Amino acid sequence: MTSLGHTRNWQPCRKCGKVHGPPAPNIPREIDLTPDFDLGGITGIVLGDGNVISDKKNRGIVRLGSTEKSYVDLFTEVTSKRFPNLTVGRQDEWKTYRVPSGKWVTGHVYWARIYSKRLFEFFRPHKMNDYHWTIPPMILSNIVSKRGFLQGIYDAEGSISIGKRGKYTICLASKHKSNLIPIQEFLTALGINGAWDMHNQAVLRISGRNQCIQFGNKIGFRIARKAEKLPTTFKRRWRNSDLLPWEMKTEW
Repeated sequence: MTSLGHTRNWQPCRKCGKVHGPPAPNIPREIDLTPDFDLGGITGIVLGDGNVISDKKNRGIVRLGSTEKSYVDLFTEVTSKRFPNLTVGRQDEWKTYRVPSGKWVTGHVYWARIYSKRLFEFFRPHKMNDYHWTIPPMILSNIVSKRGFLQGIYDAEGSISIGKRGKYTICLASKHKSNLIPIQEFLTALGINGAWDMHNQAVLRISGRNQCIQFGNKIGFRIARKAEKLPTTFKRRWRNSDLLPWEMKTEW
């Protein structure tokens, strides 16, 4: 029936010969946005490394692009598990891009794309221009989704290094300090100390073996190359009581 109440006779298609009905209405597919660890992790990755855009057909797209295939594979796996009714499209291309040092290099870039208006509406207000972002209030509603977000943002923007003397350091960098202030508050609530290092960008630094072990136990990394660098045993502090009498130091 048309809007005037008349029956419309749909004619066969000239290309395939089939009779097609009216176009399906563009109804957004419903998804479960209950805050949990995986949704927090996906949010951290999208706000840190992802893009929230719309195409020429006004379709909402959430995507992640990286030169590290295992990273995009991990994002695809977690997202497909968390949203089983959504399809994560994959694509890789040979592209010339600029690295943080300013040099232009050519190599493979791997993409994961999710077409979802609901996810677009969920992330778009919090992913702003000039690398500003805010944490969705839904993610802040419970400690489990908070910890998932911390893991996701550290997977996206964090790094871990081991100095010459075996000093462990975990850094989280951003162009704007306002992005990282809530992160420092979360870490403090978990008993992890984060210090500021301000140069060309804001850096939240976790220093020391024991602090990094606390980070690994309470937050951790999902990316294997970062997780394998985390220390697993606390550094023992030797005392005179641990030594034999002739090994004790009497002067310092």
